[in-house]
Amino acid sequence: MATYVLVPGGFHGAWCWEKLTPKLTAAGHRVFPLALPGVGERLGEARPDTGLNSHVRDVVDVLVSNDLHDTILVGHSYGGLVITGVADRAIERIGHLVYFDALVPRGNQSLGDLLPLDIRKMRRAAVKRGEGWQVPPPSLHMNRIPGIDGLFGVVDETDMRWVRENLTPHPLKCFEERLDLRHPERLDSLPRTYIHCTGGGWLFRLSRRFKPAYLPPTDPGWHHRGLPTGHDAMITMPEETAGVLTDLA
Repeated sequence: MATYVLVPGGFHGAWCWEKLTPKLTAAGHRVFPLALPGVGERLGEARPDTGLNSHVRDVVDVLVSNDLHDTILVGHSYGGLVITGVADRAIERIGHLVYFDALVPRGNQSLGDLLPLDIRKMRRAAVKRGEGWQVPPPSLHMNRIPGIDGLFGVVDETDMRWVRENLTPHPLKCFEERLDLRHPERLDSLPRTYIHCTGGGWLFRLSRRFKPAYLPPTDPGWHHRGLPTGHDAMITMPEETAGVLTDLA
């Protein structure tokens, strides 16, 4: 039996793991699907000073309070930053890091360092619709153009409605704050897997080619797996995602 801790990406909560979690528990594994402070089911905890390192501390607390060891720590999207910080502070509790179509920081970086154009848009959106400190969730803004439609790579109408209804604002500081890594040199000792979601329309695939900063380094310390679907593969391909994760147990 393996233990999985699932860290969501921006604007998402524990709800996004609802289709995946039963697949893992049915295989006999222990699963902790998380919501981060100020986002998703914990939106009521949002404060202007809720930042990336707040999220790191919260996940570390989950590991410690549940006395978890040899954990397979999965971070989706923005969650890649979070799990990197968690590994730095609680490496003795982690057995494998999984970057699930996620950002991979090099040292003390922020999302804004990795995606400078995106952070500008987020700041403008926060000023316009989030009182200056909350980034409103993305909406279905791609106008249903063939090949690039959907929301976080979700194109099924029922699933898309569910995603749209559950997305919440996200504190801007989470995207601006840099990681506070204390022992970055130790992270290379952990097994690391990157799950690439290779679908999502031609525009999404093209954008990845021009954003190499957030992709994993091409070194032998990384294992790579692929899923032929959009960004939220835990929603669009839960069975296949579970298969990839259970292979790591």
